[in-house]
Formats: sequence, structure tokens, C-alpha cells
Amino acid sequence: IDLVTRRSEALTHLAQWDLAANDYGTLIDQFPAGRRWNSERNNYMLELAQQEELFAALLESRPEDGHLRLVLCRHLALCSRWTEAAEAIDWAASPSEHDTEEWFEIGGLLLINDDTAEYQELLSAAAREVDATVPLAAFTLARVYGLADQPLETAEQAVRWAESAVDAGSTAWYQHALGLALYRAGSFEEAIAPLEESNASDWADAGKAQNWLVLAMIHHELGDDAAAENWLTRFDEWFADIIEGANGGRINMPTTDWFGIHALHREADALIRPDGIPPGPEDGTQ
Repeated sequence: IDLVTRRSEALTHLAQWDLAANDYGTLIDQFPAGRRWNSERNNYMLELAQQEELFAALLESRPEDGHLRLVLCRHLALCSRWTEAAEAIDWAASPSEHDTEEWFEIGGLLLINDDTAEYQELLSAAAREVDATVPLAAFTLARVYGLADQPLETAEQAVRWAESAVDAGSTAWYQHALGLALYRAGSFEEAIAPLEESNASDWADAGKAQNWLVLAMIHHELGDDAAAENWLTRFDEWFADIIEGANGGRINMPTTDWFGIHALHREADALIRPDGIPPGPEDGTQ
């Protein structure tokens, strides 16, 4: 393997993309199967995706490898190249291939690209394909359904999914999904407690930032514009640092958080700042 690694690096340096792709394919196959965003295989492939000519050769040499297409989608999304990310993957071609959290990633991508009709199709497919008796799956269903407004009956189903996940073992992300689902169901005051519990955990800021956005929207709905603006401003300050720290234009965070952040941020901004301008000090909110 060390020899293959050295040879693949040399071929890449020489821009011998097809030959390098063959070697990198061998190296990819050394990792255990697993499409999740935090798997070793995924992380290795995500690094390769930054060399786009090499990755194009990899895709051509392994046309049946659906994980490669998913990684390309993730790479492009982390670069905020949303239209290209959507074009990189056909989620409906084989939904049984999707690992659980992929449903959330793809749902977020569809919303970010304003493809609400296909987002609704994905929700229906996820409800059929995903085993909601598994806590992670119930969490994912609640979270992807919570990314956009739903009819009350559907929103209440998302609450039940989130509650079943929390009942199985409370985590920061399960509490986030519960707070988000309660917000969609119109239970604004009730939604605050799980979001605050999630914020009090050791979840990374990329996770907590999504709570800040939901809390901003909740306080707006409760008529507390000052609190809404404070939560949104807190998010803005954190987000500016994230954008500044992007490596070569690519955000450094789990894609499961980046999709949620981008979809919820756009919604919160439109709801709280319809004119696109934060209130100034004369408004008494900052």
C-alpha cells in the first residue's frame, strides 16, 4: 500500500489522472465500506475531491461507485456550489443505497436550490424507506421534515419521531431535532427547552448554530424581536469567522451541519430581516 500511495502521488504530480485514479481506487478499497460523512472512507475521498481533475478521472473509472458521486456532492456543497452539487447526484435513482443521514443532506440541498417539489418527494420516500424504530433514523426523519414548514399533521408526526429518538437516549442533536419539530408544529414556547438543553451540551458550535437560528425564529414568532435579533446576530458573528476560515473556498465542517445551517440561515434571515438589513443601534436591538 505504501508503494501504491507513493506512486499515486507521483502520478498526480505529473497530471497523469487516469493512471493515478487506478491507484487511488486501490487505496479507497482498503477502507471499510461506509458512506456516512464521518467514515474513514468518506474523509479520504473528500480530501481527494479537492483535486477536481483527479476526482473526475476517479468517477470515470468507477461509474458504479455511488459513494464517489455523493462525495462530489458533499465537496461542491462545502464550496457553496449548490447547483453543481445537486447535479452531481441523483438521489431518486436508488434510495435504498442511502445511509440514514444522507436523507437530511439531500433534503437540505433540494431546499437550498429551491426545489421544493422534489424535497416533498424526498420526504415521502424517506418515510417509506427509513426504519423509524431506529433512534438515529427517527432523528433524521424529524430533522429533514423540520427543514421547512409542514402541514400540522405532518409536523406533529415529526415531533413524535424526535420524541422517540430522545426517549431512546438524549443527545444534543436529538434535542435539536425535537426543538425544530416543535417549532414547525407551532409549539413555540415548548420548543425552547430542548434547544436550550442542546446548547448546554458539548455539541460543536456548528451544531449549536442551528439552535441559534431556530431560537431566533421562535422569538420572532413570539413577538420578541429583540431576542430574535440577538440570536441571529450571534449566529452572524460566528458565521463570519467560519467563512473567513474556509480553506480554498471550502467550509470545514460536517456536511450534515452545513446543509442545515445554510437552509435555516436563509429562512431566518428572510423571516427576521425581510429587507436584508440588520437593525442599527437606533432601533434599540443591538
